[in-house]
Amino acid sequence: MPNTGAPGITSALARFVADTGLETIPPAAIDAAKKAFMDCFGVALAGTLEPAAEAIRNFVRDEQARPVAGVLGGGFRTSAQLAALANGTQAHALDYDDVGTLPVPFHPSVPVLPVALALGEAASASGKDVLLAYIIGVEVETKVAAAIKKSHFARGWHPTATVGVLGATAAAAKLLRLDAEQVTTTLGIASSLAGGLRQNFGTMTKPLHAGNAARNGIMAALLAQRGFTAAPAILEAPVGFFTVLVGKGEYSAEGLAASLGNPFTFDRPGVVMKKYPSCRGTHASIEALEELLKVRHVSPGEVERIECAVPCLDEGPNHLSNPRPRTSLEGKFSLEHCLSALLVDGEVGLRQFSQETVLNPAIEKTRNKVRVLPLNDRPGQTRAEEDLRARVTMQLRDGTRLSRVRQIARGTEAPWPWEDVIRKFRQCARLALPPGTVSELAGRLRRLDELKKASEIVDLALGDSNHR
Repeated sequence: MPNTGAPGITSALARFVADTGLETIPPAAIDAAKKAFMDCFGVALAGTLEPAAEAIRNFVRDEQARPVAGVLGGGFRTSAQLAALANGTQAHALDYDDVGTLPVPFHPSVPVLPVALALGEAASASGKDVLLAYIIGVEVETKVAAAIKKSHFARGWHPTATVGVLGATAAAAKLLRLDAEQVTTTLGIASSLAGGLRQNFGTMTKPLHAGNAARNGIMAALLAQRGFTAAPAILEAPVGFFTVLVGKGEYSAEGLAASLGNPFTFDRPGVVMKKYPSCRGTHASIEALEELLKVRHVSPGEVERIECAVPCLDEGPNHLSNPRPRTSLEGKFSLEHCLSALLVDGEVGLRQFSQETVLNPAIEKTRNKVRVLPLNDRPGQTRAEEDLRARVTMQLRDGTRLSRVRQIARGTEAPWPWEDVIRKFRQCARLALPPGTVSELAGRLRRLDELKKASEIVDLALGDSNHR
């Protein structure tokens, strides 16, 4: 029997967006949200050095829009929509931003945070207002994603774009203080702007998906505020969001309305901050090889071959397997590169995905020893997290054979403590800003809900365009 959306899903979601205040959100969820906000903000600053970020900044600067919202690390301001486009693209350029814990893989913060920043600055909003909009946006998109089966992803959609635009829209509507009827219209507009194809993974267009979702979320809310019209009940309508973008029988949204804030996503299950700046599907394999190298420290020359078995290979041509990446973006979706970089350099960090490292002859030579295989030992349907497991086997020239299985990458198992969040933030932010500014920015981000004006953090992170 096909799954269908229950009546009133869109209107219930709209009421939740319009009516929810920060006082209704548990302190633990607020604390977790501030951690995720800081993490994504730092990753956006690190992303400013990427070619995709430079291209999007130049595009935005040339538009010469009214300067009301800052482009992080860009040294200039532009319209709220264009700032969200640039900051969202920059924040996803490294693929280092957080991911969800749901069957549909996507990045929750990156379509939403740029909206909260841009509209928050344009509206002179407080830190509390910006944080609330961010939490509401992530809540909406993650609960919509929870209703969608993984076939949406398998069909080729990029949920960070398709679902993310709904989160971006919710955040924008909250900051603009739209009423429930206007939020309903905003969702109707945004649903027609949803899109993003996985075929573009490994190119600059993948991070553009996030920036475009952020921009479209703001545009939808601004149009609704001006009386623009759209179909009501867009999520559950016969030819609405679920039926068209997901497919009949491929979603189950009966409990969606009741799940909003019950509990809040930031309370449980949370979002997953990334330990490595590569596709999340590579993380369990990296950790498995790390554990093997702790058992037996070897040089690349001592290794005859490495077999990496993952269950993701049936999700598309060459998904996570690319033995000859030529760009830093391609390297992020190449298990061969990730494991070779770890074997040669002893770590998998931002430097391992530079153009120079991807083309390093030593790493290129080691990549020839890595074989990516399908992991087909799963008995029937299992938890979504098990799709992220990996088995890595290292065959040495002396005949030794070592194997390790990682079920899921660390980080999904427990929330990060503040000291780890701040450490990663500093590592990222110092690539774009002076050390003193990074320290001050970290302090203000940790106290985001105490700031009278959220624009304080954008002022610090604006940077200087002269060095670009």
